[in-house]
Amino acid sequence: MLKEYLQQEITPLFKSSKIREDLFAGFSVAIMAIPLALAIALASKVSPSMALTAAIIGGIVPALFGGARRGVSGPALSMTILIATCVTTHGVNSLLVIGLICGLLQLLCGIFKLGRYARLIPLPVVHAFTSAIAVILLITALPSALQISAPDISHPLDVLRDLNLHLTNINPLALLLALLTILIARKLPRVTTKVPALLVAVIIPTLIVQLLPAHYNLQFVGSLLDDLTLPTLPNFSAIENWHSLLISALAVFVLATLESLLSATSISELGYGDVTKPNQELFGQGIGNIVVALFGGIPITELLTRSQISIENGAQTRRAAIFHALFIFIIVYFFPSFLKIIPIPVLAGLL
Repeated sequence: MLKEYLQQEITPLFKSSKIREDLFAGFSVAIMAIPLALAIALASKVSPSMALTAAIIGGIVPALFGGARRGVSGPALSMTILIATCVTTHGVNSLLVIGLICGLLQLLCGIFKLGRYARLIPLPVVHAFTSAIAVILLITALPSALQISAPDISHPLDVLRDLNLHLTNINPLALLLALLTILIARKLPRVTTKVPALLVAVIIPTLIVQLLPAHYNLQFVGSLLDDLTLPTLPNFSAIENWHSLLISALAVFVLATLESLLSATSISELGYGDVTKPNQELFGQGIGNIVVALFGGIPITELLTRSQISIENGAQTRRAAIFHALFIFIIVYFFPSFLKIIPIPVLAGLL
């Protein structure tokens, strides 16, 4: 099995054939993944570097070991509310433990070939769950879009209540930027599919702000890389409520596993030619979440939309996902000044 895997999956990564297609696909996904990672960090109540770390490490490891040959993994919008709740309840350091537990459970499920049982969960249940997350995400993004004081992320209904209290404090420019972002992201694909709509939706409002004589008290992404950490183990002795933490980790594991398997399966069913191996996918996602957690990132999943974009832009091998992660690394580490000037309301518009 190992010899066959090395010959069929790893060896092609070192051949020059189709490398141009993989490079273009990787770049196409990376320029969309960066603003999304920043938006995910905003909604998850973590630092931007934690989401970017997950995008970089989570883009490479599952690409090497996962079951979807042309799949792309990274931080997911569907996970944001759950992660934010974990941060609020247990603190940001708990994500290290939660990521390790999630990854270990996925790894064991892959080893013991339990991936096929995920298909027994009714799709309406999954759609209802993710739709509820979408509604909560919409509500919790409103304070950033209007640039008003944000209430407790664990109580999204408080957002609607507090909107009445803060209507007089809404920043008009922030609202306009968020609406412009939404308009471009929704309408541009109907005009042309040759340019990445989400990237344009970020660039145009950002340029408009930079051309204004004043920034009118807007909030910006700011410094991204101040808290990047070397691999480290979490401080288990600092954990007080293991029971609650384990329940949170189990919830993250269930959602991450379902999204990964459903995304990987959808890649096959959409006619893209990949044959998904669910147990290997869980194995790859498990290793990915463990490594991401050790580097201080947030949990990751397989991502259908980014996988589709990669494939539609010519991805041929696992290299495309790896290249996408390397492009993110290069932009974040060598050109961070371009990211610092993105207004927070623009990210809220993406959400």
